[in-house]
Amino acid sequence: MLINTPDEKDHVNIKSDVTASGCALCGLETGRRPSERMFAGEKKTFCCLGCMNVYAILLESGVMAGGADPRETELFKRSLAMGLISNSPDTAASPKSIPENAPTQEALFQVSGMWCSSCAWLIEHALANELGVVSAEAFFASDLVKVRYCPQLVPPDRIPARIKQLGYTAREYTGESDGSDAERRDLLLRLGISAFLWLNIMYLSTTLYIGYFEKIAESVRHYIPFVLMALTAPVVFYSAAPILRLMWQGFLNRTVRMETLLGIGILAAYFYSSVQAFTGGDHVYFDTASAIVTLVLVGKVIERGAKDRTARSITLLYRMMPKKVRMLAAGVEKFVSIDALNVDDSFIVKAGERMPADGIVIEGNSHADESLLTGESAPVEKPPGSRVVAGSVNISGVLNIRATRIGNDTTLAQIIRMVEQAMSNKSSLERTVDKVSRVFVPAVILVAALTFLVYWLGQLAGFGDSLMRAITVLVIACPCALGMSHPSCRNGSHRNLIAPRHTGQRQQRP
Repeated sequence: MLINTPDEKDHVNIKSDVTASGCALCGLETGRRPSERMFAGEKKTFCCLGCMNVYAILLESGVMAGGADPRETELFKRSLAMGLISNSPDTAASPKSIPENAPTQEALFQVSGMWCSSCAWLIEHALANELGVVSAEAFFASDLVKVRYCPQLVPPDRIPARIKQLGYTAREYTGESDGSDAERRDLLLRLGISAFLWLNIMYLSTTLYIGYFEKIAESVRHYIPFVLMALTAPVVFYSAAPILRLMWQGFLNRTVRMETLLGIGILAAYFYSSVQAFTGGDHVYFDTASAIVTLVLVGKVIERGAKDRTARSITLLYRMMPKKVRMLAAGVEKFVSIDALNVDDSFIVKAGERMPADGIVIEGNSHADESLLTGESAPVEKPPGSRVVAGSVNISGVLNIRATRIGNDTTLAQIIRMVEQAMSNKSSLERTVDKVSRVFVPAVILVAALTFLVYWLGQLAGFGDSLMRAITVLVIACPCALGMSHPSCRNGSHRNLIAPRHTGQRQQRP
C-alpha cells in the first residue's frame, strides 16, 4: 500500500533506467530500477517501495521536521526488523533477494499475444529479474502467468506493465474469457485478408513463372512485379503486424524469439523482391512472403481455438456458482450477496435454481442435477438430511438447506482450483521444451547467416538464391510445432475437465 502525502504534486514513478544514486532513507545503492517520488517539489530516490513508504510516513508525521536522522526513528528500526526494507547492499542491489521476513503474494495473469513457448520463456526471464519478484512462471498452453512477489518491493500493477513492455498485454485472471473473442476476430480478419491476397499473388506470379519457359510481353514482365508488391504490402504490414511488433520488441529488449525468425524471413523476401522490381530483376519472391504469413496465421487460428476451448471449460465452472442466495429475514424471502452467507446459515433453493453452497437439506424433498460436477446424468434424490453441492441444479420442489461449506471451501471451488492448478503447472517435458527453445532461435539465426555467406561468398549461388536459402532455413525451423505439441495434449485434457493430481502422471504408462 502506497502512502500519499497531502501535496497534490506528489507522484510515484518506477523508473527502469540505471542510476548510481543512493537511497534517500537507508543510503544503499538503488540498483537498476529505483523508485522515485516527489516530496515538496524535491525528487527523492529509493532502493525499494518499502523505503519510499516509510520515508513518506516519517515526513507526514513530522518526525523529520527538526532535521532528525530517519534511520534513528522507531518506525525505521521496526520496518528493518520486519523485513519491510532492506538492511544490506546485497539485498538492495539484487532483484532476486527478498528480505527474510517479508510477506509474499501470488498473482495469476492472463496474457495475450504469446505465439510460442519461447514467448513464455521471455516473460519468465524478464519478470524473474524484476526487483521484488520471487518467482515467475508463464504457461503457453493456457496463456497464464503465475507470479509470486513481495508487495513491499513491487506494486501489483508493475507486473502487467513489465509484460506490456515486452509486446504483450496482461490482465488479472478471473476465470472469465473476456477479450479472447476480440483477439480471435482480429486474428481471423488478418488471416482472411492474407489468404485472399495470397491466392491472387500466386495467380499473378504464375505469369512470371511462365516467362522462364516461354516468351511474354516485356510490359507484362515489367509491371506485374509492382502489382505483386502492392498486393503483398497489406499482407506484410497488416496481417503480419503482430509478428513484426513482437520482433521489434525483442530487438528493444535484446532478445530473440520465434517472431524474430519469421519477421526476418518475411521482410527479407519482401524488400529484396521490391528492389528487384525497381531494378528490373527477374527473381521476385512476393508469393513467398505472403505464404509465410498466411500459413503461420492458419496455425495461430487453430491454436487459438484450442486455447479458447480450455478457457470456456473454466468459464463454465465459474458461471455455475451463483452470485446471490435466497434467505429468510423476518419471515420474508430476499436475495442477498453470496458473500453474506455464513456457515450454518439456512437458505432456500427453488426449482430451476443452482445451489449457492454445499449444505445439508433440513426441509423439503427434491431432485438435483449434478451432471456437470459428477458426470452422472440421472437426477439425484435429495430428501431431508442429504447433502447438496454448490453448482448443482434443483430440479423440482423447494429445499431449505443449512450451509456447511461456502465460498472457496465448496466442492465446486475445489474442482476449479484443481483445473487451474493443472493449467498452471509445467510437466518435465514442457520444461525441457522451454530449455531447448532458449537456444534454438539464436542457433537457427546463426545457421541461416552461415548458409547465406557460404553460398554467396563461395559463389555457389547468386545473391538472390543465397538469400532464399537463408530464408528457407529461418522459416522451416520455426519452433511452433516444438512449442505446441505437448500443450495441445494438455488442452485436450483440460477441455474434458481432467485434472490429474500431478502433471507428471500423464507421462506414466499403464
